[in-house]
Amino acid sequence: AAAAAAAAAVAAAAAATAAADFRIRMPLSVNKEHSDILHKFIKARFRVDGKWAYYLNQHGRNFVFANTSYNMEPKPTWSLTCCMCEGVPPGHTQFAQQGNFSARSDVEEEVMFAATPDSHAFQHWRDRTALMLTQAQHLLTPRTKFIAAMPRDHTVKSHWQLIGNITEGQLLHPGATNARKFIYACDTPLLHPYLVQRMSETMLSAAGLDPRGVPWDQRKVVLVIGRNNDAGVHNRHERRWNNYDACKPKLKARLQQRNQGERLVEWDLSKFGSLQDIMRFWNTEVGCVMSPV
Repeated sequence: AAAAAAAAAVAAAAAATAAADFRIRMPLSVNKEHSDILHKFIKARFRVDGKWAYYLNQHGRNFVFANTSYNMEPKPTWSLTCCMCEGVPPGHTQFAQQGNFSARSDVEEEVMFAATPDSHAFQHWRDRTALMLTQAQHLLTPRTKFIAAMPRDHTVKSHWQLIGNITEGQLLHPGATNARKFIYACDTPLLHPYLVQRMSETMLSAAGLDPRGVPWDQRKVVLVIGRNNDAGVHNRHERRWNNYDACKPKLKARLQQRNQGERLVEWDLSKFGSLQDIMRFWNTEVGCVMSPV
């Protein structure tokens, strides 16, 4: 009986692993309150089993429609039905109805829907729009235009350029749009290693950098981002590192104790002359990052 129970447990664990795309080790929590908050946050995407979180089986889909229109659904702003938001994102049936555009002049030849909430800002562009672009990469051509928010700053504009040589002139402000060819990749996994790594490889290569970087044991920078007065990191009051000044000397002492040649570096955007310089620094020197999320 004991052997049968053990076999059943192994089979159940194997089945759970097979049903998941990948697993990650759960981070350590300071106390149960922090652990409960983390579990609540990831519950929709992961199944937690002991020290491991199994990513639930989610797959992306690309749809290509002929002679259709976009009429602000999905919404390009925060809502229950926006792309990659929590809730019930819209399906694709609204694009299945073909229109007769033979006598119309307000028709784009080739359009991809890439509008997600706050995608004019770097973090949300990177978390959502970049993954949609990566998933649909094989369907895009130099003449594709993109329904998306206009970049808020040079950083986002540069990322459009790096991920697909896409210029601001190819971006269409979200609004009613007719297209002879319409690419829809809203059904994109929010967290998946393939898309994230593929996106990173694409942009690093476009920046003239080796996506492999350097081995981790050669990266000696322990980077701290306090989000208090760090140049280029702006936030309200919900992500303050309140005991930052007390932690910094202890971190330095710990690195000296480790005696691995590591050095503590405080993030300062003003020390970099270009986006490529930033990417090179993170890709070759940074071995560890500490910051409020």
